[in-house]
Amino acid sequence: MDRDKAKLELERLIAEAPQIAPSITRFDETRSYGRVTDENLDVPSFIRWELESGAAFQALAAPGAPVFTKLRADYLDAKEAAKEFHSRSILVHHITMLLSSALHLLDSPWSELPSFLERTATDSTRPTVRTLEEFRRRKRLLENLRPEDAQARLSGFLAWADGERSMKQIVNAIEKAVPAGELLAASSRMRSPDTQTPEALAAVGLFLMREVAAGEELWRQAHKYGIMPSYSTNNVQAIAAEPLNRYIYPAIDHLEDELVARVEESTDQVTGQIDPTRSREPVKLRTPGNTYVHPQRIEELEPLSGRTVDLTKLLELLREINVCHEHGCLFAIAALVRIVLDHVPPIFGYKTFSEVANNYPGTRSFKQSMGQLDNAARTIADQHLHAQARKHEALPTGVQVDFSNHLDFLLSEIVIILRR
Repeated sequence: MDRDKAKLELERLIAEAPQIAPSITRFDETRSYGRVTDENLDVPSFIRWELESGAAFQALAAPGAPVFTKLRADYLDAKEAAKEFHSRSILVHHITMLLSSALHLLDSPWSELPSFLERTATDSTRPTVRTLEEFRRRKRLLENLRPEDAQARLSGFLAWADGERSMKQIVNAIEKAVPAGELLAASSRMRSPDTQTPEALAAVGLFLMREVAAGEELWRQAHKYGIMPSYSTNNVQAIAAEPLNRYIYPAIDHLEDELVARVEESTDQVTGQIDPTRSREPVKLRTPGNTYVHPQRIEELEPLSGRTVDLTKLLELLREINVCHEHGCLFAIAALVRIVLDHVPPIFGYKTFSEVANNYPGTRSFKQSMGQLDNAARTIADQHLHAQARKHEALPTGVQVDFSNHLDFLLSEIVIILRR
């Protein structure tokens, strides 16, 4: 989609929203959806507007830029969550906020990524983000693999890997570097293959995968190559699980690591063109003072401290997040949000945030939002906290560490709990 045309269309959709659902203007007054109803909702226009909004997100995401792909996923999540809303006008408001984010992102340097992906698509030996996403989709199909399904699913995975030139390059490099057949030939029923390096482990795993794809049974491999359980058993599934868990799954993990490294190397060619010393603007959020945590949430929490739990630390963490946001300290934001997630579970009656996301008896929308917060915030924070020095680095963007909507949802639920 042409950039200027996209901006005009997004601006039009944003401007039409309050005309279609007049009650959404009440949200800005009260910061609450309690007064957002379907009063005076223009239903025919809503249907047309919602379809056009969906088409806009799809068009923006089509080239494959992660920021727009994520935005479209948020749009689809909002549509699903709308089943819990008391009015369609709330959905209009949610979509309008996403449209506003899309408009801002069109001016972000990361919105240039789609054209890069289009250029690299002509070089089929260079993996792209799409390649990685497809790899992970196919990897999920191999989880908890049953022996009776192994041949079909591993055959499908290998057929894709051998047909995808960028993946074929990685697989060929591993298979040529390590004589997996020789390692397996040197094994016996009493001695498993000697795999001392990650590459050797991956090569043996690939060899076993090709044998299974050709019709070999996993349990026969276990007997033939000494890949047996540490305990005595005649259970076929337990025996068949050994080649999977000890060689095949680690081989797939190694392929993923290699693919990630090559995708990062490719994208570094783009991020390397962006001056890391540039003035980094905070995420453009619709809150007073453009803060990360809405001041109203902090004001609501302050008088609740000490009733059943001391909120001193939580309040200070939220204030520090806003300070870091004001000064563009993006690594610190990722870390502080992670600390908040580790700090608040006892308020909900649980020990970990994953337990909160999975078990807290909140609304469906709350569960979905907390699941996304748990997965995204934790993963991104871990990457920045634990990743070691590399030849090339890519700095985080405000978009990457923007969990503000989900965090606000979390804080609002804490307010509700402590007011009971």
